[in-house]
Amino acid sequence: MNKLKLFLSTAVLSLSAMAADDMPLRADLNEQVLMIPVGKTFYGGDISLETTFFKPDGDGPFPLIVINEGKTLGNPSFQPRARYPLIASEFLKRGYAVALPMQRGFSKSGGSSMYLDGGCRRLYESTLKQTEDIKALIQVLGQRADINANQIIVSGQSFGGISTLGLAAEPPHGVKLLINFAGGVKQEGCEWENALKHTAGKLGENAKLTSIWFYGENDSLFPLDLTQQMLANYNKTKQTAEFINFGKYRDDAHGMFGSKDGFDTIWWPVVEKKLTELNMPTAVVSSKYEAKTVVASGYAEMTELDKFPTHAKAKCKELYADVVTNKPSPRAVAIADNGSCGFSWGEPDAKNAQQVAVHYCKQKAKDSECKLYLLDDKVVWPKS
Repeated sequence: MNKLKLFLSTAVLSLSAMAADDMPLRADLNEQVLMIPVGKTFYGGDISLETTFFKPDGDGPFPLIVINEGKTLGNPSFQPRARYPLIASEFLKRGYAVALPMQRGFSKSGGSSMYLDGGCRRLYESTLKQTEDIKALIQVLGQRADINANQIIVSGQSFGGISTLGLAAEPPHGVKLLINFAGGVKQEGCEWENALKHTAGKLGENAKLTSIWFYGENDSLFPLDLTQQMLANYNKTKQTAEFINFGKYRDDAHGMFGSKDGFDTIWWPVVEKKLTELNMPTAVVSSKYEAKTVVASGYAEMTELDKFPTHAKAKCKELYADVVTNKPSPRAVAIADNGSCGFSWGEPDAKNAQQVAVHYCKQKAKDSECKLYLLDDKVVWPKS
């Protein structure tokens, strides 16, 4: 990787890691951050999970989807709060509330991380502990007046996918479906593949609740032959899991879950059919939460580098060329009056991309105003 790409990747990855805490909450999605008690410390204090919560307007009661997050690189306590605003908006417009809890020891959640609890040797046991936290969280949310405790979906991405499957044997009242997106955990220095196969077998022994598993052929963490062996072990005594091999997805199938095209073409059609069978809501009831279409200003096309504002610093133009050529959409670029700039790409939706780009721009702009140049791959800079 050349120095430009290394600098750009490091800058934006660092921003993404702090964006969830530093950026304003999404008022258009009624975003809140809750601390939900799920257990006690040795000394009797509450252990609470930091939980991002979205809900539709009104009093409800609303059906609920719980999304259990995976683990990013590094120390779990430094992991940013999970949001997935694009997925949240898709469920909000169908009348669902959305809860995204961070596991113990992750982000601002209390307690110590179960990811570090015994490693591969105790993966099954630590999975069950995590499952108990999910059950406790569902119980707390189910007591809210705005939640329909009889209509709940539980899903999980990566490390959160395995924890979600732990609910199958003794599902909480009201949980109708489990969805596993690329579930698993990879730990170097131990036999993690065997641990996953063993854990899947144990979780499936007494499974009562239907689960749908989504895995792709080019998953960077979990090869398809491993995940199919996990499925075989899970379904050995009871055939409760449905496996969806959605083939290759972009450059890494592990990141399919949070994307718009992944939702539209891969997993929602499957989940929608199953929810219909379960008499769960699937129809769009409010278009308010639809992402607004970005309209180009006509100043320039995204790839017209010669029209990039001349007052912007030379480094900004160099970075812009790399972003529009090599980075995934939606892209966003903000430029300050003093020539500083901020970039974003691959965010869940255009609104998030805008927030990240402007946030980064303001860090460099000092007292200068930051204006959007590019949003959702459309140049929005005024023609004048």
